[in-house]
Amino acid sequence: MKSENKIEVKGKVLKALPGGRFLVEVNGKHKVTSHIAGRIRKFFIQVMAGDMVKLEISPYDPTKGRIIYRYYDENESIEEDLKEKEDES
Repeated sequence: MKSENKIEVKGKVLKALPGGRFLVEVNGKHKVTSHIAGRIRKFFIQVMAGDMVKLEISPYDPTKGRIIYRYYDENESIEEDLKEKEDES
């Protein structure tokens, strides 16, 4: 599937599940089961409960996703949101 069909959203990791999967809360109400992208795994980036992450979700199954980025702090996530709003204006 082409990457242009995927939905990118931000979420918070609630807990780690067996098999390298995570339960991520998106928009404060939806819960998505997601796995780590290969690039994150390759560079040994640790993802733990409480981390803010960026997900790719398929439009065909919105209950599963892939973690493509881990924010280092919540301020980085907020700054990116503000930058996106400025670009839309």
